[in-house]
Amino acid sequence: MLKRLLVVLWGISAVICQAATVSPDWDAQRIRSARPASASAIEFSYQKEVRFKDGTVETENGKVTLASDFAYIEAAGARHLDDFALCRTMSWQASGTEFSNDSCFVSPAFRILELKNRRYLQLLLDAATGDKKSAQETKLASYWPEQELAVVDTTSIPLMRSQTGDQVVWSVGHEAVARLSLAGEPFSDAERKALARYFARHMGLHPQILKTVLEAGQIPREMVLESNRANRRATETIRFSNVRRLTAQYPLPANLKSAIVRISEGNSVYASGLKSSLKAIAGNAEPPKPGFDEALAQMQSAAAADQMEQALMWFFLITQQYTAELQPGSDGLAKIRALGPVLTKTIDGPKTAPFWQASNLAGSTEETEGREAAAKYLAGAKHFDGLTFGTFRYVTFANLVLTSKDTDKWDKAIRASMPPLTDCYWTHIAAYPFASNAFKDLGDHYYGQYEMDKAWQVWDLGRAIDPDWTSGAMVSVGQYETQLREVAPNDF
Repeated sequence: MLKRLLVVLWGISAVICQAATVSPDWDAQRIRSARPASASAIEFSYQKEVRFKDGTVETENGKVTLASDFAYIEAAGARHLDDFALCRTMSWQASGTEFSNDSCFVSPAFRILELKNRRYLQLLLDAATGDKKSAQETKLASYWPEQELAVVDTTSIPLMRSQTGDQVVWSVGHEAVARLSLAGEPFSDAERKALARYFARHMGLHPQILKTVLEAGQIPREMVLESNRANRRATETIRFSNVRRLTAQYPLPANLKSAIVRISEGNSVYASGLKSSLKAIAGNAEPPKPGFDEALAQMQSAAAADQMEQALMWFFLITQQYTAELQPGSDGLAKIRALGPVLTKTIDGPKTAPFWQASNLAGSTEETEGREAAAKYLAGAKHFDGLTFGTFRYVTFANLVLTSKDTDKWDKAIRASMPPLTDCYWTHIAAYPFASNAFKDLGDHYYGQYEMDKAWQVWDLGRAIDPDWTSGAMVSVGQYETQLREVAPNDF
């Protein structure tokens, strides 16, 4: 078992250089100070009318300001800002004092994953009902989510393009689904990227249509789009006017505070985890993170005193919080390897072997025996809570549940005796907010629940806290973000 451990330690990925991450707790003043105060921009007004088939009509009027590195939309009392230089998406009310401060990856990630999800659900529904759609219904069923989410995939059916009078018409089968006026306001090559971002993120414009708009080089005077959201058919008419060029001031008001700061002042487990995370970012965490050599000495001392469970927790603390120190060829790894007999005693003892086995199972998706028993052990091992790093059992339990199948067949008392899975992670983060690995696991869980804003909130917190995040599990998030930029270039 020790040999397997050292193989894992040797296999930790090399550090990958990444730009600094903007933390979700940054206030408006800090964001403003990180970027230019003004920029050349194209600005225009829009009027949107949504006429539902049941006769209901909704209207919206707004103004759009597009610079080379931000998009700003005003509509009634709502404000929305995409900052592409800092990769943040921010929203606030005109009369408010706080704002949401999210990653710019949230929207494209959700829309791409949601299209896949809807395709899958449609297949299940068709198989379950045996419903035989006409060819036209099948084509429209494929198109509607693409139009709503502004995303296509390999199953997409190309739209047919034609011209009727002063309009370009796109059709699915025999039904027109979009009409764009030939008349419009030309935009320059320098403005093209800004327009692409706006249409991709905010207009629900089908990518094939967007491509044609960008190639035409003008903002259409009018767009008429058919939609079918939540099986509610509607005709959306959007008119653009008052196109002008100007020097725009960066639009985020300087007095706004991030909403996450207020949330961290609450009494929930989530709030406690946020509060500890923000203290760690500020360098005010109590107690502070121990040094690598100190943690190593504590593990050895606990093992020498036959406090094997505490020794194991110190070992997990080291492997979780010091991934950079355990890189191949490092002094830290050499120090760990030199403790072979101590590690064997720590891992294989009767008091620690069940936890070690549970940890191994939690880190694997293989369908192996003993998962329910391991979960039952972790749920009942409450004495670990009083040990240094003992809350790691909550992370281990949550990971074990999420990597196991058929957990609904487990003894119901197991889950009932533990907090909800998100609270398991936040409980540990509240106590030990120093390493990005736990944030990575929690973010993955949020991602699996389609809570993209929470996923990136957690991932960004972990990266803001842990300067060595690229040496641990969090590196895969950076790799995923790179992939998103490649598959959804119009969003960035």
